[in-house]
Amino acid sequence: MLEDALESFPGTILAISHDRYFINRFADKVCVLEAGGMKEYLGNYDDYFEKINREQAPDSETAGMTRTAIEKEKRKSREEEKRAKERKLALQSAEKAVATAEEEAVAIEAQLADPATYADPEKAAALAKAYQVKKDEIDRLYAQWEAMEAEN
Repeated sequence: MLEDALESFPGTILAISHDRYFINRFADKVCVLEAGGMKEYLGNYDDYFEKINREQAPDSETAGMTRTAIEKEKRKSREEEKRAKERKLALQSAEKAVATAEEEAVAIEAQLADPATYADPEKAAALAKAYQVKKDEIDRLYAQWEAMEAEN
């Protein structure tokens, strides 16, 4: 009866309700109280709801999600970006470590190529051992670098 009476009323009606069906049937404007004041939306409740969903979640990934779920997704996304950045820095560090070790191996090779090195057998043996240790280090660093590359 109330709806019939309101429908035939020729004037303006200010109705406060939580009944979406009621608002949809009669409203041509929806006013919403927010923290910053009152915000006005043209149309009924369905129009208002569609508009706020577009404003809050412009992409289809968050459509129908609660604000808490959206914030959780944003936090998760930020954490993933942080981890990706950390992996990129670790990858750059590994690449630099390989380059440095290779430069050190080249320096040892240059010493091993010098005939004067073999005048002192102990020095030559120490350099050969250092060279082998450096080559093992380079192999280990390459393996780490390749593992990091595979993660990305």
